[in-house]
Amino acid sequence: MSARPSPSPARALCRRGVVAFGVFVGGLSGCGAHPRTSAPSAEDDRGRGAQVVLRGKETPAAGYDVLDYDASLRLVPETRAISGRVRISVKVRAASPTLDLAAEGMILDAVREGGDARAHGMQDGRLRIPLEGAAPGTTRTIEIAYHAWPSRGLRFGKDAVFTVFHTERWLPSSDLPGDKATLTLRLTAPAGLTVVASGDPVAREPLPEGLERHTFRLGIPHAAYLYGFAAGEFHEASRAAGKVGLRFLSTERSGADLERVFTGTEEMLRFFEGRAGVPYPFAHYTQVLVQGGSPQEVAGFAVLPADYAESVLSEPREDWMIAHELAHAWWGNLVTCAGWADFWLNEAFATFMVAAYKEQRWGADEYGREVLLARRSYGRIRQRGEDRALAFPGPVRAKDVSGPISYAKGSAVLYLLRHQLGERAFWAGVKAFVQDNAGGAVTSDALQAAMAAASGERLDGFFQQWVHGTGVPEVVVRHREEGRSLVFEVEQRQQGPWSFPLQLAVETDAGRESRTVAITAGRQEVRFPLAGALRSARADDGGHLPFAIEHPRPAPMLLQQLRHEPDVAGRADALERLSGLCRDAGETQECAAVHEAMRERAEDDTSRLVRKMAADALAP
Repeated sequence: MSARPSPSPARALCRRGVVAFGVFVGGLSGCGAHPRTSAPSAEDDRGRGAQVVLRGKETPAAGYDVLDYDASLRLVPETRAISGRVRISVKVRAASPTLDLAAEGMILDAVREGGDARAHGMQDGRLRIPLEGAAPGTTRTIEIAYHAWPSRGLRFGKDAVFTVFHTERWLPSSDLPGDKATLTLRLTAPAGLTVVASGDPVAREPLPEGLERHTFRLGIPHAAYLYGFAAGEFHEASRAAGKVGLRFLSTERSGADLERVFTGTEEMLRFFEGRAGVPYPFAHYTQVLVQGGSPQEVAGFAVLPADYAESVLSEPREDWMIAHELAHAWWGNLVTCAGWADFWLNEAFATFMVAAYKEQRWGADEYGREVLLARRSYGRIRQRGEDRALAFPGPVRAKDVSGPISYAKGSAVLYLLRHQLGERAFWAGVKAFVQDNAGGAVTSDALQAAMAAASGERLDGFFQQWVHGTGVPEVVVRHREEGRSLVFEVEQRQQGPWSFPLQLAVETDAGRESRTVAITAGRQEVRFPLAGALRSARADDGGHLPFAIEHPRPAPMLLQQLRHEPDVAGRADALERLSGLCRDAGETQECAAVHEAMRERAEDDTSRLVRKMAADALAP
């Protein structure tokens, strides 16, 4: 481990007024007249990425495939301006295509090919360059000079400069997530600043005038929206996680604090590698805490808001943000949605993998907490009338897929799929999904195919309902005793029945039985033998469904469930229903018993979510 505070060169950055962060691949000069260093060779790329087998296929733009970006970017901190040049190499796939790039807010100075000016058009933040005469199979390289005052995509802070999503605000680039390309970044900055950028670090060279040049190589093609960098006056801590070097950076936290905040990173890394069946693709992974930052994972590092650190230090189980961004290294970055229409795959998997990690690190209650939070979030989305299909039927823009639905509904669907397929088949499907598509771009069909192959089940109905459809079934469950049997009556009240697995449980003084039943009809009955006096009848045992079921139960049974249900969803459901009963009934002897049970849960429940819910219910 190393921990050191950096000096204060960032203030010199602002005093100089213009500082270059040269970003280029083989050809463009850096800042001023500094000598050029050749880009890493193909052999270098093979050596750094040899442990990752890339089987996936990209989804390039119509008519061409972006292969590589070669850019030089100059920052003007005093005016928050940028000027730059970028050379973009493309492989032509159809005769005379038009290169279509996102270039929001940029003012073009020149567009050239081989030194000659090229015709181009700029409208609504799109730069279009006809590649006239380009024959299929050839490679063309276009050079663009530009400047801008980015209102988004690049943030100038007091002690750090860092990118914030929106690559198109500082680098003209393809905004199609399935159009992946390599990149070498040479970032020139004041000497002494700590710099991190997409890819693996290759070199750090001293330059005249108190500058340094940091070279990074992104040898595995990634979508351009995953490019980024951060430079600043960082405190630093580092350690090794096997062959991966971990770095933790912050403008405020000490090295010791950083070690505590990111203490779980190595375990997360190993867990995700195991579930994906593919090793982390880079030699280094860096996590950066910055003021004003938004949580984001780019190729090779993550940016997290500085104030999040306090949440983890005060409650270690609040490590969800760290896990979420790291999970994107596989689900989102290495395996990327082919288009924004399938963006849910990126965020649903990252959210789901947080819960899966928490389950093995902190126990079943933390997994149950994540499942219940997702279901509630999705419920609020439906109440607002904002439900939609996870996968769009046609092409959409990035801004059309924003919002919580990819996270909440998407992860809820994966929780259900895990329950329906079972542990072995589900995790085999996850591993095949990553291994078969690493380095490529995917649609929802690829996930369906992987899961169907792993389970041997036809999943057309599941994906049509939950991925391509909207809404949820309206389900009412009632139970009754008939002799020595308990009968569950399951009714679907919406038009047209859905198919879904429903786990039912019965507890008597002789023990507990739980059984999963396939619900396919508008009305079904399920019988359980009663080996003793009935204590509890439960629908959706385990809380696997993405929606709540209406199941009336008497208060004594709800009290039993509040105290003894083995899963978070069961105790939380009983608590909410008892709270509603007593709110309507006023203070009765029965409600006095309810309040006593709530006080017990507020103090002793193994789930922090149930403890909080009980405390909130008791609050005046």
